Amino acid sequence: MSDLKSYWQDKYPSAFCWSFGDSAALADEAGGPGRRGEKARTCGSLVSYQQEQPPVTPGAYHIVLDGKGKAVCVIRTLTLRLIRFNE
Repeated sequence: MSDLKSYWQDKYPSAFCWSFGDSAALADEAGGPGRRGEKARTCGSLVSYQQEQPPVTPGAYHIVLDGKGKAVCVIRTLTLRLIRFNE
């Protein structure tokens, strides 16, 4: 575990740790805008949120990892909205 990831887990012990995408390359690419402060929102499928344990709730912290499992930023869920994909 990287020292930075350990630091953030100590600071936010209930934080979720995850990376964007389904590959190391995509995790590196998609994590960049968050690290640079350019990404303000994201979305996911309803099924993924329904299966999340514990459930994601407003106020939750998330440690975003790059393709090597290194922490690149910490984000916080402010609101959750259920909308159709085409809206």
